[in-house]
Amino acid sequence: MKVQHVLMVVAIMALVMAALVMGCGKKEAPGEGGPPPGVSAEGPPGMPGAGGPPGMPGAGGPPGMPGAGGPPGMSGGGAPGTMGGGGQAPAGPSAATLVEEGMEAKKAGDYDKAENKFRDALAADLTSEDAHWGLAWVLAETGQKDEAISEFEEVISLTIDAERRSESERAIKRLQK
Repeated sequence: MKVQHVLMVVAIMALVMAALVMGCGKKEAPGEGGPPPGVSAEGPPGMPGAGGPPGMPGAGGPPGMPGAGGPPGMSGGGAPGTMGGGGQAPAGPSAATLVEEGMEAKKAGDYDKAENKFRDALAADLTSEDAHWGLAWVLAETGQKDEAISEFEEVISLTIDAERRSESERAIKRLQK
């Protein structure tokens, strides 16, 4: 199963659990609100709403999910303690910015920094073809063949660029030797 599919299943399960815990859909009287007694308004790390991992825009969870810092117009914005509610951290660097920083680090020969930047870009946007592309080359150049092959395969699944697809296929063949 691909990483995206696993993450999507986990995200859906997290939303269902959050809805159950927070009583999503339950109408409350004016002036009432917030979590049930004994449940933190921040919620568990990685759950939509608030209190996700540090450095993640919104509240953690995959892009596009409520309160998780997905594409513009998709993040939540309700009252504190609600799904997609307040307490959200300011947005971090975009995937594109992180990819640029990764490419600069790669060109400078700082492969550790480059790998970290590309991984951060993928944390911000798992579908970033450029992040997979940069990470694939860094992994290939540092001898991490299996991971590099996996990243090149991801590029092939995401790209519409015939040249990039062809170059990825050639790189996979070289790595498999």
